[in-house]
Amino acid sequence: MNIHIINLFSIIKVNSIKKNSVCYVFKNKKIDKILHLLYNEGFIKLYYYDESIKKYKIYLKYDFNNPFIRNIINLSKPSYKLEISAKKINKLLGKINYDYLLISSSKYGYMLIKDNLSNNNNNIGGQVIAAFTLNTSIYKVRRKHINSKKSIYKHIVI
Repeated sequence: MNIHIINLFSIIKVNSIKKNSVCYVFKNKKIDKILHLLYNEGFIKLYYYDESIKKYKIYLKYDFNNPFIRNIINLSKPSYKLEISAKKINKLLGKINYDYLLISSSKYGYMLIKDNLSNNNNNIGGQVIAAFTLNTSIYKVRRKHINSKKSIYKHIVI
């Protein structure tokens, strides 16, 4: 995983905790693809490239002063890449589908783990990059929250 992606996730996480509505990130092709994914899935309100400061300007999503993204856990890093096969994706989704949203990188680009099983991309796995824990009152998922890497690794490795 690229250090710029780790930087992006840490900036979003810190600004979400501080309840800042805007954050800035340097321009990169991989960051552009991940921001596009986050925007299409509704995790961020808006993003665009600001020519005057030469950075992406990201507007974070809030509901009643509560951040939409509660936590971001980096699962892969440059020294350790967490790969998942297509066979393990079904088992993984059954266990943590409502607890997290996992972003993976595959030959088709960046996507959510649940999208790896769509009709077009039936037998692909990939590198699991990050897990997003969302604010459940907004996203309307069940009330069980797991916020540690160990619990996610336990589900993926099994």
